[in-house]
Amino acid sequence: MQLSPPELEMRAAILLKKSQNPQISLSLSEDVALFIASHVVSNVRDLEGALLKLKAFVDFSQIDHSLITKDVVEGALGDLIKPKKLFIEINEVQKTVSKYYGITVSDLVSNSRKQHLVKARQMAIYLCHELTSLSLAKIGQNFGNRDHSTVLYSCEKLKAQIEANEEIKNDMENIKIKITNL
Repeated sequence: MQLSPPELEMRAAILLKKSQNPQISLSLSEDVALFIASHVVSNVRDLEGALLKLKAFVDFSQIDHSLITKDVVEGALGDLIKPKKLFIEINEVQKTVSKYYGITVSDLVSNSRKQHLVKARQMAIYLCHELTSLSLAKIGQNFGNRDHSTVLYSCEKLKAQIEANEEIKNDMENIKIKITNL
């Protein structure tokens, strides 16, 4: 029987548990653990290896253990977490965003102006713009034949909300992780 790698949340939980091991003793935030887990996907041994490599980097660089950020992790594990060039399709973004917000894909691409649908639609459009190489016009076509200027407006609006609202920023990062780890 072939064992599949653990799910993202399980990998993060494993990292948090192993980081408390006396030999490692790193204080990782949940965000940092999720970040590492989103890049190291193969098995528990690789997760342990990533933790040990991070510990060596932190100790060698004399970084305060409470200041382990995503930037520190990128510096320590650069070769393990190089951004993978993924080919992401619009329908994957739409399905993931719909599931995250508990709506249907048809609600997402509809012309409805209900606030919760508009929020989800803007998130999906923004992520399509971020994660795919499609033009604004092509993205608009996949969201109920919207004009490219509407797509641009959605992207700018959500970008401003991400900068102003921590909850929306977290939603975006969580959805992005789910999409890139399909």
